[in-house]
Amino acid sequence: MGDAIVNGSATLERLAVRAAELVRGSTGLAGPASDAEIAAYDFRMWDQQQRARRERRSAVLDRELPGELSRDGRRAVVHEIQPHTLACDLVLSWASRAAAGAAPPALAMVGERGIGKTVAAAWWIADTDGRYVLSTEVVRLWRAKDSFGREAAADRQRFESLKRSRVLAIDEVGGERHERADVLGAIEEIVNARQSERTRTLWLGNITAGQWRDRLTSRAASRWDEVGFTLEMSSRLDMRRHVRPSRLR
Repeated sequence: MGDAIVNGSATLERLAVRAAELVRGSTGLAGPASDAEIAAYDFRMWDQQQRARRERRSAVLDRELPGELSRDGRRAVVHEIQPHTLACDLVLSWASRAAAGAAPPALAMVGERGIGKTVAAAWWIADTDGRYVLSTEVVRLWRAKDSFGREAAADRQRFESLKRSRVLAIDEVGGERHERADVLGAIEEIVNARQSERTRTLWLGNITAGQWRDRLTSRAASRWDEVGFTLEMSSRLDMRRHVRPSRLR
């Protein structure tokens, strides 16, 4: 047993030496690498990884939220400078627990403007390479089911893609520019389709919890009670009244 430990240690030492030689070789220099050179190499590798990570997050924002964030908000998301807002804390906490099956797979975060709901969604979308869409666009795509032609077919395909996406944030619920029946129909189809624990859905709107409930048909409301959780936010949010720790924390 002792010999095995000695031999194992020797093998690790040889691997470390070989790694140092490779590091030295990557710099174009001969001979073993010094500790300073290894540290510099490690920093360059870390810096490259961070740059690539920022580029990926920026690409997601360009694809999903063009023009939706302020300059400062975008910079915070890209550079992972987490805003100290209750909305962001709650969204990321819910998302983490929902991914582990420890929280409902759907969350409706509603309430007054200016408390960071969209930035929180953007952070989550950038983290997960998810999808982001405005509620009025969801309704428009849903209405394509009654239309014909190439453009309508493309809209139907995009709607189906949103329904199947692993991570989806739907913003500005309550700002739809469509007939009420169309709004109810689109929301019902999304809620019914995204009830699996393999999908996570975040609904956002500058409305009250009651107004969100009013946008659910009886069928959608029944499904929502099984898979969703509604949180009404305000700048004066009393956590003891609005959040049940067993469901979000």
